[in-house]
Amino acid sequence: MATNKERVSEIMEDFNKAKTKRQKKEEMWKELDAFDRNEQWNLSQAPAWLPKPVTNYIHLVKYTKRAAFAVENPTGKLRPVSPKGMDKVKTLNKAYEDTFERIKGRAVVRDSISDSKLLGTAIAHMYWDENKEGRLGSTVLGDEEYQYEGEIGTKVIDIGSFYPDPNAFTLDECRFVIVRERKNADWVKKNPKFKDKFNKEESTDANDNPSERGEIYGRDYTTSQKEGLIDFISYYSKEMNEDGGFTYSVEYIAGGRYLLKEKVKPNRYPFSPLYDFQQRHDFWGMSTCELILDNQKIINKVESIITLLGTML
Repeated sequence: MATNKERVSEIMEDFNKAKTKRQKKEEMWKELDAFDRNEQWNLSQAPAWLPKPVTNYIHLVKYTKRAAFAVENPTGKLRPVSPKGMDKVKTLNKAYEDTFERIKGRAVVRDSISDSKLLGTAIAHMYWDENKEGRLGSTVLGDEEYQYEGEIGTKVIDIGSFYPDPNAFTLDECRFVIVRERKNADWVKKNPKFKDKFNKEESTDANDNPSERGEIYGRDYTTSQKEGLIDFISYYSKEMNEDGGFTYSVEYIAGGRYLLKEKVKPNRYPFSPLYDFQQRHDFWGMSTCELILDNQKIINKVESIITLLGTML
C-alpha cells in the first residue's frame, strides 16, 4: 500500500497529464473571457496610439442567451410511476421545491447557462455539507419550525479548476476527476473533517503559479503561501468492485499534504456538466460565443481602422 507521500506523487502525476491535455482549451477560454470583459485589446501588442474601440457582441450574446433560457426559472419535477404514488410524490415535490429555493438552485442554473454560453461547458457541483445547520419553517410540515443538521450544497465550479481524465470523452468514462482550488489555510485547519490532518508548517507545496490551480484568466492573482493561501486538491476516482460496478471515492490534498480518503455518497461523481454544443470525442463543448469570435475580431479591427482614419483626418 502506497504511503501518503507516494500517493500525493501519483495524484500529481495524473494532474499533470490532465493539465497537459487541457492546455489548448485554456487559450480559447482566456480569449473568450477577455472579450467578454472588454479586455480584448490587452491580448494583442497594439501600440498605445492605436484606437481601441469595442463593440462587445460576445458579452451581449452571452447574457441574451442566458436570459432566454433562465427567464422561466426552470426546475425539475418528480413524477409518480403508478397511481398509488401520486400523494407521496406530491409531498416529495413540495420538499424538493422548498430545498431548491433554500439552496438557491436557480442562481446555480443561471450561472451554469452563462458559463456554457461563453466557454462551451459549465460544471455544477452537488455535495452534502454536514457542518451546516439551521432552523426554518417547512412547506411540507406546515408552519411549525424545525431544526436541521446538514444541507445539500450546490455551486458552479469554474472549468479552469476542473481537470477530467485526459483519456475520457464523457464524465462517466473518467477514471478520475481533479478539482484544484485555492483555499485559506485557516479554512482547512478549522474544517472538522481536516483539522486533525493538516499542519500548515508541514506543508510542502511551494508552487505559487496561479495557472496551476486554474486561475488562467489574466487577473491579478498575486498571492503566496505567506498570505495564508494554499492549493487544495480534491481527487475523485472510481474503482471496479467484485460485482462489476464501481465504487467512487475522493481524496484530499492541502498544501502538498495528504489529508484523507472517503467514499462519495451517493456513489457517483458529484458533478453535472452543461454543454452549449457538445462535441464528438471531446470532453469539452463549444460555445455560441466561440462561433462568433472571429466575426467579433473583424468588427473591432475594422472599427479601429475607421476610427484611426477619422482621427487623422
